[in-house]
Amino acid sequence: MRTVTLPENQAQIKMRVPEAAKVYADGYLTGETGMIRTLTTPAISSNQDHCYTVKVEAVINGETRVASKRVVVRGGRVTPVDFSSLADSKATSAISVNVPSKARLLIDGVETPALSGTTNLNTPELESGKSVSYLFQIETPRDGRIELETRRVTFKAGEAVVVDFSRKSADSVVTLK
Repeated sequence: MRTVTLPENQAQIKMRVPEAAKVYADGYLTGETGMIRTLTTPAISSNQDHCYTVKVEAVINGETRVASKRVVVRGGRVTPVDFSSLADSKATSAISVNVPSKARLLIDGVETPALSGTTNLNTPELESGKSVSYLFQIETPRDGRIELETRRVTFKAGEAVVVDFSRKSADSVVTLK
């Protein structure tokens, strides 16, 4: 981590914000992008507090969210401000799994009731937009043995997912038990 030395007549506000957020300082749009934004003040008096109003606008799941904070700074110092909770939201993903007849479905090693054909499930609430991964397996009787087909599926919370075991996939691993 890089240490920043500020002149006594300047201050910085270091902000954590949602990735594509718009950040305003005292009504003026700042030009930075990314999750970490740094605002350096113009020359200020080093022996007294100065106030800035920082407003953040972010579109999360199609909804515009706005948060505003009054930030007190002093010359020669860095003031951290966290707006990341603006993006906090939960989402579920609808999962459709196409299971062959007589197959057992396991998700992350847990047997899941499934009908032959399409089984529809929902994930528990997850952090919206965060990548999650599940291990889907089916056990199918074949010639007196059990064929185990495994697929690791990664997706972002809130996305719809289709896992189709009716067709072989390049990302499947098949073993016999």
